[in-house]
Amino acid sequence: MVLIMVTGLVSGATDARAAAGDFRLNAGEELVAGQSLVSLDGLQTLSMQTDGNLVLYGDAGSRWQTATNGRGGARLALQTDGNLVLYDANNYPLWYTNTRGSGADHLDVQSDGNLVLYTAASGVVWQTNTRYQPASLNAPADLRAGEVLMSPSGQYTLAMQTDGNLVLYGPSGWTWQTNTRGSGAVRLAVQTDGNMVLYTASDYPAWIAGTRGSGLNQLKLQDDGNLVGYRPDGSWAWQTYTYPGGSAPTPTPPPPPAASKAEIAIAYARQQIGKPYLWGGVGPNAFDCSGLTQQSWAAAGVRIARVSRDQYNTLRHVPYAQAAPGDILAYATNTSAPSTIYHVALYIGNGQMIEAPSEGKPVRLTSVRATRLMPYVGRPTA
Repeated sequence: MVLIMVTGLVSGATDARAAAGDFRLNAGEELVAGQSLVSLDGLQTLSMQTDGNLVLYGDAGSRWQTATNGRGGARLALQTDGNLVLYDANNYPLWYTNTRGSGADHLDVQSDGNLVLYTAASGVVWQTNTRYQPASLNAPADLRAGEVLMSPSGQYTLAMQTDGNLVLYGPSGWTWQTNTRGSGAVRLAVQTDGNMVLYTASDYPAWIAGTRGSGLNQLKLQDDGNLVGYRPDGSWAWQTYTYPGGSAPTPTPPPPPAASKAEIAIAYARQQIGKPYLWGGVGPNAFDCSGLTQQSWAAAGVRIARVSRDQYNTLRHVPYAQAAPGDILAYATNTSAPSTIYHVALYIGNGQMIEAPSEGKPVRLTSVRATRLMPYVGRPTA
């Protein structure tokens, strides 16, 4: 079987020593150990190394490789059958593009960082997909679904995925993400107010960095793998802490709401128990879920947003395990996507809450339901 495979891969090729140092390898030519191809701008080099590894280098280091080191004497052949094959000293194929019969005519090392196998008519047969992408976004700017940021070395990529998730990838896989898959997010906006927000097609926020007013005006993906939001003076306002050895500091929980305010809000909510549910109701005779929570805190002199999703998105987030009386519980069809929140309730402590449930069910005191409960609560502050 091996002999058949080798016979299928081997095709007539001539020594490409005369082409070494050029940006192109033509069909029928070889790149032997110690030779290189260089892009027209001189910044990209495809090196057939003496250790057997084929490596594409940029100005900041390695960007792609065949990982065939340890097999000295290797050579790269662009065969006349269209296949690009890396052979060892015994003519055994170590790596190949599997493009036999494709009509591939030449391999180019491009100034944009990509290594591409073309037909004579300039059709793309195979590529390394290492074309340089922008490394930063300057406010106001969007990173839209299907677009990426790439570190200057090409080792790290921030992808705004079509599934709604924003993911930072490194050589070994993802290192950070917003956990917004399925949220409907279609763009990351770096805003002039200093905030970074993932928006859905209807401009609903699916994720918020919480940096409004910070002065952040640039999001930059660095060669150390860290994604950093910078101010104009060069100081950082936000980061993923994904540099080697980095770890996000344990956040200090915000102080609990002022006891007197929370007690007033809870006392108001208790007084509404038994009153009917009314969609859009804000009292005094009937309430919907967010109308009850809004008016309860209004009684304590604290203004919060009117509707459930806005309440959750605009209040400080505290893990449910640290919930305190007066906090606002939120329920969603997808607890990883705030855009799917459909209900809120007022937490009163001891695993209990007061809520305006739904049509036909009056305001009531009940146990906290764990099903579809968001992992964070919203905390109003005076």
